[in-house]
Amino acid sequence: MLRSFKHMSEEKKVYRRLMARAAMLPKDYQMAFRKIQGYLLQFAVLDDDEMIKVQRDILKEFEAGVGLGKTPMDITGWDIMIYTNTHLRQVRADDMGKAA
Repeated sequence: MLRSFKHMSEEKKVYRRLMARAAMLPKDYQMAFRKIQGYLLQFAVLDDDEMIKVQRDILKEFEAGVGLGKTPMDITGWDIMIYTNTHLRQVRADDMGKAA
């Protein structure tokens, strides 16, 4: 049980660091990131580790996009759900590869 609490504590720290990085993005990127988070929370069936991985991957893309002078829409396209689902499939494929 102690291991479980330690794991939850570490996940919380990782999540807070992710949110701090997201808060440093330009406002239009922050809005897109919040929309993606809302979609994930409502429709994605993920454990905590997967949720963090998806958000971390998206955040990396957003940070790179900012550095390249792109808009959020340049990265996500018109449909944030399709963009997010692509990341979800990748995370699940990565997890399946680890399990094999």
